Amino acid sequence: MHINGFRLAVIGVAVLFTLAVLMAGQHLVENRTVDQPLEELYRAHPAVETFAINETPEQLEISIKLKRIDNLPQSYRELEEKTRAILGDRQFRLTVEDERNRDLEEVYYHLHYDLEEAVATGHFSMMAERVEKKARALGVGKYKLYVDENYVYLALYQEDGYLYELIPRGVNANRTLAKTTYGLEVGGGR
Repeated sequence: MHINGFRLAVIGVAVLFTLAVLMAGQHLVENRTVDQPLEELYRAHPAVETFAINETPEQLEISIKLKRIDNLPQSYRELEEKTRAILGDRQFRLTVEDERNRDLEEVYYHLHYDLEEAVATGHFSMMAERVEKKARALGVGKYKLYVDENYVYLALYQEDGYLYELIPRGVNANRTLAKTTYGLEVGGGR
């Protein structure tokens, strides 16, 4: 069949070829402007042990396993800010993984009520007292508890493991930001 002297099959092949070239170009641009900079960031960051980047229809899923670190808020904020600078307005979810074990999960279970109550009520001094008392009673070797305008950060340490939890507060309250005892429920982005 002909349309204005052109064969329909030739037109169809030309359209498919053009679409393939455009899609390949888009992939190349994304690889050079997003994937490579993110990989360079995470490989070079001293707190990152491993990472995985997966694209979903809704957002970019980024899973970062952190090493045993002393300042969880500083490392997380730095990674989130640099990720946001690379991605711009693109939606992403930043997942923090750790080396938790059953004992640390059990400790977290006993502490999470106090953490959530403090986020809801703003009684962070009371939370700190309760966490210290319970952590000591449950035999935690070391713990660190931080609060900023966005999150409550909890780090529990034992010889054979460490657990990181980020509990959102304020404008971030609708995002879950750390691996929980019940599965991976971490988020980031705007």
